Amino acid sequence: MIKKIIVPTDFSDCATNAIRYAAKMAKDIKAEELVILHAFNIPIAHGEAAMVTSIDKITDEQDELIEKEFQKTIKDVKELQDVNFSYSCKHGFIENLLRLECQENNIDLIIMGTKGAHTFGEELLGTNTYYLVKDSKIPVLILPEKEKYTSIQNVALASDYKFLNPELLQPLKDICTLFKSQVHIVHISDKNALKDDEVTSAKRFEQYFKNILHHFHFIYDHNVEHGLHEYIKQNEINMLAVVPRKHNLFERIFGKSETKNLIFHSELPILALPG
Repeated sequence: MIKKIIVPTDFSDCATNAIRYAAKMAKDIKAEELVILHAFNIPIAHGEAAMVTSIDKITDEQDELIEKEFQKTIKDVKELQDVNFSYSCKHGFIENLLRLECQENNIDLIIMGTKGAHTFGEELLGTNTYYLVKDSKIPVLILPEKEKYTSIQNVALASDYKFLNPELLQPLKDICTLFKSQVHIVHISDKNALKDDEVTSAKRFEQYFKNILHHFHFIYDHNVEHGLHEYIKQNEINMLAVVPRKHNLFERIFGKSETKNLIFHSELPILALPG
């Protein structure tokens, strides 16, 4: 079950929206804690004495400004009143701090907002966002800029039908149970037939989702990305789930530089499950 959720913030509208979304979800799933994390870097000062004085002054000023931003966020996001939450500010790179926080505090889900080029997703997390998502050991829910917390009726799980540890799918099952969602297990291939091992793996998926309404869809398309996008449009998909680490499907969809933009510019939430 999803018990602890963490949301990185730079105090932008996009990040605040992600906090609001996370607070609503935390309330519905009765999560134990929602953690809000802000990261900052201290500018380098020249000269040892100057460095100590400058860093102390900068740190004090930043602490004061950041505390004001946190208080503003708490005031703006009324939904936080309904959940147990904490907030912290730490020095370092956000992707490293997120990994550390997740390890030390047994976080079950990262929720982060993205807004497109030169905004939260790409400035705060930079080029490492892709690798954070790809290498994360816990699920990452990536939200479009203005995504509202509403019922998720249809979830597409992009799969190449490779073997998966059932525990890896638990966060997806938790979300689908919460929203009473249907799971569309979508396999897109440039081959017009499934291999024997793929059929065997598909049967395992049948077992994984036995208590959740689900459908299998095999799509023949020479372009995996095109086939997936078409399926999403035609079937009113509300969320896309992918497994970045385990399968080369993620590389085929997101691996090229031009298609990595889907992470930042997607019009629907993307749930990246650890492989």
